[in-house]
Amino acid sequence: MSATVTPLRPGARFNLLVVDANPVTRLRVSDRLRSAGYRVLEANSGLDAQAIMVHMPIHLLVLAVSDGGRVDSQAVARFAADLRPRPKIIVTSAAGAAAFGEGIREIASIVATPYEVSRLLEIVRESLDPTGASGS
Repeated sequence: MSATVTPLRPGARFNLLVVDANPVTRLRVSDRLRSAGYRVLEANSGLDAQAIMVHMPIHLLVLAVSDGGRVDSQAVARFAADLRPRPKIIVTSAAGAAAFGEGIREIASIVATPYEVSRLLEIVRESLDPTGASGS
């Protein structure tokens, strides 16, 4: 009897959470991250995001800031920052880093919108593996 072992893609060991009230953007980003081999969960509100983070270890949080009001981005980022182990945090915002207090800017990478999803994927890879050893 022989067994075939399918190796995991390098990103498969990471749980990512994409939080965005805009379903089109959330799906576009999530699909691209999944195609790169990451396990991706999605939330359309801050409360949903917090519930997911309580029940599952999240390695990286992609958090969209919008005027929709369904996601209190700063509260979600602070919640994530208090978790142990602390997930890496990427915040996407049209306002850029100036919209956030020092505390958030110290713990999160800020990506100005609009952005290319391919650029976001590069930032995700760099955040999870700053040595570039994953090769994904």
